[in-house]
Amino acid sequence: MFRYNSCRDRHCNQCQKYERAKWVEQQKVMQLPIPYFHIVFTTDHALNTLFRDHKRAMYDLLFQTASEVLQAKAKAELGCELGITAVLHTWGQQIEEHIHLHCIVTGGGLRLDRQKWVKPKSKHYLLNVVELSAAYRDKLLAGIERLVQRQEMVLADEAAEAALSSLLAELRAKKWEVFIKPFANPDTVTAYLSRYVHPVAISNYRLESMEKGLVRFRYFDNRERAEVGGKGKEKVLTLTGEEFIRRFLL
Repeated sequence: MFRYNSCRDRHCNQCQKYERAKWVEQQKVMQLPIPYFHIVFTTDHALNTLFRDHKRAMYDLLFQTASEVLQAKAKAELGCELGITAVLHTWGQQIEEHIHLHCIVTGGGLRLDRQKWVKPKSKHYLLNVVELSAAYRDKLLAGIERLVQRQEMVLADEAAEAALSSLLAELRAKKWEVFIKPFANPDTVTAYLSRYVHPVAISNYRLESMEKGLVRFRYFDNRERAEVGGKGKEKVLTLTGEEFIRRFLL
């Protein structure tokens, strides 16, 4: 039997695997025998620079916005308060910047007077996803404006503020899509969570080769999503060593 000395680096597959297992065991204690939904809040890539330059303010805003729009919709549609576990991810399958929140949400919740559990209207339906998406977009963009107005997020100069104002107007005109889907089986919730907590940008099993200054690794192209399992088509991406390291350290 091997016992590894922990380096505790967040990029280490071995160390993060152990931390992940500990976290999942803690979550099992809190898991209820009810249906759960998987909800993903994705940010527009045009906001990546803001997240990079103002990490604390922007990430706090993202978590707060997702929670508030979910609870507001649950109150309006179901008259209840949801249970939410949210996990931040800042990269996609190709290790590019892709900022999004994975949320595990209870299928129903406590009635507002906390005297009864309210079930969703259907095991396949929790909230109106079109309205949820629009509310998320509007609230997040309004929150960014508020951060600037209160000087909790300071930009370089007036030109930068004008450019941001123009960008936010463009983003308001776009359709945003929140992903929402029920878990097939409540027992899979914890297993699913284990993929998204204490993660590293890329796991060892996805690496194909590293030779002649090039790194090859496998990824799922979700733009070509398969019917079975919900995963995209598996492909192989080749990057220069320099570009791979740049993405890995984002």
